[in-house]
Amino acid sequence: MIVHHLPITDGSGYMDACTLSHPTCEPYTLEFDNQSLGHAIFSALDLFECLCQLRHWFARRGFKIICNGARTDTWASTMARQGGAKKVYITRMGQRTTINDLVPTFDETCLDAIGTVEEQASYHKAWLESLR
Repeated sequence: MIVHHLPITDGSGYMDACTLSHPTCEPYTLEFDNQSLGHAIFSALDLFECLCQLRHWFARRGFKIICNGARTDTWASTMARQGGAKKVYITRMGQRTTINDLVPTFDETCLDAIGTVEEQASYHKAWLESLR
């Protein structure tokens, strides 16, 4: 089991910490623990999708998790998903990604980069169109 300690926020300036744990291989589950919000488990075909489920759960509670996988400009490629999506690509409009754009999904990032799952999907679609 791999364990990550990450910050969460409600957007008002309140910051807290959470623990995420997941196995290194299939089946993929993401376990969330926080003293205030409790415990939850999310299961999917890869860790990026588990994280998206957690982010939807957070959104209903007014919270965001601050990690690379929640950045508006990141996405897990098909190949990354086949390996569990432990890394995501940082994407830039009009530019193809390279190996140098891969970052660990659960590494902490800056709050300003975080968006909703919907914003991330919209950005990804726009990025794909920008490559044409």
